[in-house]
Amino acid sequence: MQDRLLEEFGIRVGVQTVRANLDGRCFTLKKTHRDNNYRNTPENKLKRQEFAIKLLQSYGWSKAGTRAVDFNTSSKGRNIHVIA
Repeated sequence: MQDRLLEEFGIRVGVQTVRANLDGRCFTLKKTHRDNNYRNTPENKLKRQEFAIKLLQSYGWSKAGTRAVDFNTSSKGRNIHVIA
């Protein structure tokens, strides 16, 4: 806001001046929240679903102190080398 006042009106003010004027006009600083309407669009739901599927492909359950091992990994097939 300081930058905008300087650009538009050529007025240089401090942070406390801006805060005091906003406070005097009943503006308060609040934590922002995410808009649920935007978060729950069909496109974003699909993106979250794809992310969750990919995340689960690289995570697994195992007992504490042991590694989670995936025994169902598919092989890519034989490597074929062509020498010309």
